[in-house]
Amino acid sequence: MIVQYVAYLDGRIHEVAIDWFAQADDGSVWYFGEDVVNFENGSVADTEGTWMVGDQTPAAMIMPAQPRAGDVYRPENAPKVVFEEVRVEKIDQDVAGPSGNIGGAIEVSEVHMDGTREGKVFAPGYGEFSTGSPAGDLDAVSLASPTDTRPGPAPPEFGALSIAVGDVFGAVAAADSERARQAATALDRAWDSVRTVGIPPQTELQMQRDIDTLTRAVGDRDWGSAQSAAQRVAQNELDLRLLHQRVIDVDLARLALWARQLPVDVAAADTGSVRGDTAALDRVWERTRPGVEETEDVDTALEQVRQAADREDLPAVGRTAANLTQAVAGLHTR
Repeated sequence: MIVQYVAYLDGRIHEVAIDWFAQADDGSVWYFGEDVVNFENGSVADTEGTWMVGDQTPAAMIMPAQPRAGDVYRPENAPKVVFEEVRVEKIDQDVAGPSGNIGGAIEVSEVHMDGTREGKVFAPGYGEFSTGSPAGDLDAVSLASPTDTRPGPAPPEFGALSIAVGDVFGAVAAADSERARQAATALDRAWDSVRTVGIPPQTELQMQRDIDTLTRAVGDRDWGSAQSAAQRVAQNELDLRLLHQRVIDVDLARLALWARQLPVDVAAADTGSVRGDTAALDRVWERTRPGVEETEDVDTALEQVRQAADREDLPAVGRTAANLTQAVAGLHTR
C-alpha cells in the first residue's frame, strides 16, 4: 500500500510524505520507507527523514499482528537518517474513537534517534491512532473514512453548514464587515444544528475553536486572521463530509477550496501562501486524478498556476485561478 500523508499547520501545508507499507502472511505490517518533503512559507525547506528500503536498510515491522506487552521492535532503522524503537506497554485497551468506543487498541512507547520519547496508540481499523502527549504536541485521529463512514445520506443540517461555510468564506474574502458579521452569525446557528446530530468530539473541539477565532477576527475587522480562520473552518467542514460522502467527492471539493483560496492570497500579496496553495492543489490532484474523467483541463490550468506562482507573478496566478476553478467544477468521477 502506498499512502500519501499531508500535514497542515494553521491550515497551511507543512509536510508531505509518501509511505510504503506491506502486510506479511502472519498479519504484521511492515514499513518500506517514506519520501518526505517539509515546507516553509509555501516552499520546500528540506527532505529530512526520507529513507527507503535498500541493500543497507531492511524493511521494518511497524504494527505487530499479535502484540504482547514488553515486545520491542524498530519501525525505522536507517543509520544516521532515522531511528525509532518501540516497546509495547499495554494491549487490549479501549480508546474513545470518533464514533464511539474502540476495543483492541495497544499503547506503545517510542524512542527517537535524538533520545526523546513519545507515546503512541494503535487501534484496529485505524493503524496509528494517536501520537504524542496531551501535555505537549498531540496528533490524534479526528475521523477516518471508510472506518467511520455512516450509512445513508447526510442529515440536512450538514448541507446547511456547507452553505454557511461558503457564505462566510466569501464575505471574509471580500472584507465586507456587515456581510461577514451576518454570515458569521448564520454559521454559528448552522454549527449548533450540526452538533445536535452527533459528530466526532475532536472535530467538534477543533471547529468550535476556529469559529470562535473567526468571530473575534470579524468583530475586530482583522481580515488577515479572519481569512485564515475561514480557511480552517472550510477544511473542517470538508473533513465532516467524510462521514457521509466518498473520499474522492470530498477531495474534489478540496480542489475547489484551494482554487478559491488562490485569489484571496493574491489580493493579500502573500507570495508564500500562494506557493503553499499551489503545493496543496498538487497533492490533492495527485491522489484524485486517477479517479476522474477528462483531466486535461485541470492539468493545463494547474500547470499555468504553478508556473505563475514559481515566477511570483501574482496577477497571472489570479487570472489562471479562475480557469482552474472552472476546470475543477467540470470534473466527473469514473
